[in-house]
Amino acid sequence: MLQSASTKLTREFKEWWKQGNYRFRFQADGNHFRIWVSDELRPEEVELESRSKGLQWFFSFFLVFLVESKDTHSNCVLLLDEPGVSLHPVAQFDLIKFFNSLAEQNQIAYTTHSPFLVNPDNLANVKAVFVDEEGTSTVSSDLRKNSKVAHSSIYPVHAAIGLTISETLLLGCQPVLVEGQSDQIYLQAIKNHLSGLGK
Repeated sequence: MLQSASTKLTREFKEWWKQGNYRFRFQADGNHFRIWVSDELRPEEVELESRSKGLQWFFSFFLVFLVESKDTHSNCVLLLDEPGVSLHPVAQFDLIKFFNSLAEQNQIAYTTHSPFLVNPDNLANVKAVFVDEEGTSTVSSDLRKNSKVAHSSIYPVHAAIGLTISETLLLGCQPVLVEGQSDQIYLQAIKNHLSGLGK
């Protein structure tokens, strides 16, 4: 049973974690349960607790919410504060994809200061949260708010957009300069629609 569970976990984990080809092996000995991990670059098995904090976090999150979302956490609302802070930026992009899959069956809301966890392809779902001049916590869809108090909250969104633009320039695509942020959102929505049609 442990070998079967290890094989199934290895196969399903590989679909979401793109930072390496990990293999898991479960070991039960009396009251002790251990999870051993190896990968292509490091074939020797090491206990999960000795691997990176990012892998440990994603592994725990993956197990709890992917497995439990079909059972005790079915149709739940997931509220996460600063998820994936120990993950590499590229792994944070993978985490967005994982969240999108969870959102098919659950509502999910998370806070972040990381531009790597802001999906520039879906800015309509991004909200800025800040304490306004009167000392009130404010949630705003206005990502262009220029007040001093809102600027730092919106900065991760601006950084995510900037990263997307710089990545486009570095990959040799043809950049399009637009007058304002709304133009960029419209063009991004058109691009996403055409990509969805396979064009």
